Amino acid sequence: GLLVSPDMKAALIKAQMNEGSIDYPATFAALQQVRETLAKPGHQIYVTGNPVLTGWVYTYLNQIVEIMMWTLLLLSALLILYFRRFYGVALPLLGIMASGTYILNDLLDLQGDRGHRSKHKRPFASGRIKLWQGFVASPLLIIGGLVGGLILSPAFATTMLSYLVITLAYSLRLKRAALIDTVLLSFLYTLRLIMGATLAAVALSQWLLVFSMFLFVSLSMAKRHVEVLQLAAAGKRYAANRGYRAEDAGLTLGIGLATATAAPLILVLYIIESAWPSGLYSAPEALWAAPVILSLWLMRVWMLANRGELHDDPVVFAVKDPKSLLAGGALAVSFLAAATLPAGFASVLNLDQVFGAR
Repeated sequence: GLLVSPDMKAALIKAQMNEGSIDYPATFAALQQVRETLAKPGHQIYVTGNPVLTGWVYTYLNQIVEIMMWTLLLLSALLILYFRRFYGVALPLLGIMASGTYILNDLLDLQGDRGHRSKHKRPFASGRIKLWQGFVASPLLIIGGLVGGLILSPAFATTMLSYLVITLAYSLRLKRAALIDTVLLSFLYTLRLIMGATLAAVALSQWLLVFSMFLFVSLSMAKRHVEVLQLAAAGKRYAANRGYRAEDAGLTLGIGLATATAAPLILVLYIIESAWPSGLYSAPEALWAAPVILSLWLMRVWMLANRGELHDDPVVFAVKDPKSLLAGGALAVSFLAAATLPAGFASVLNLDQVFGAR
């Protein structure tokens, strides 16, 4: 059968546990004791599952923390060497503070996550990490990141504080306001660009700011569209801790597609109105590949979202999806080619020759 091997020499024993109330260290210790007690020559017992995996994490927690600290120090050193400035540590500092806000958001969303189809597997919702550990870690990470940012640059610390205030406003209240939540999420991603420009003391392109807002609004709306479709499929009307209803699917789809169309259009306008006449790129013809690639990728994102097949977090989807990584690589190649190829390599795409000198 399914639980006994054909040669009758192996058997599988399953047990269902309520993850929300499991004491993982105690459960892991009990399972290990059972395994050691029953094991005998010629009789081997293997134990697996979330309690066991989490138990091993608790067992080697000190070593894991030590490895993470050494990794953080090494990463900071490499970033400082790469940028040849101390602002290379800004990336870990932002990550530390953002991690604290993510923990806080998960703690505030605890009830909703436990009833979600996939979010119930998150560490706090599943019980793999104790709530008190989150309440201790969150303020420590936030304060540590802010203090580090202040030491590095007061201006950078100000942008970090703005990021923190907006994130807290989102977590505590505004994530329940339909449409406003997606705009805030998009602005938080764009604010990271502003942080980098502030720290490096460089001017930030208005084209980039507008482009990033439309792009991230579309991706944030794709996430909400999937959640709305899941509401309808489950026969529910209201989303937990969100301001959306099952009948909002048409609205989220329309706004998402509109912003997904606007982002490549802004990129086209940038190529025509800024990149080409500025002479910033030696071969700006290569940039024409960028809006095409971006459009194809966004169309795929929205096709998956409308089917309800998109990952809960579009950013995680983009990082893990092979086709998305391929599209990102192609985008990078197009900008690299525009900056390094000799002028006139593709004169057929030259605007001045096609439409006349501008």
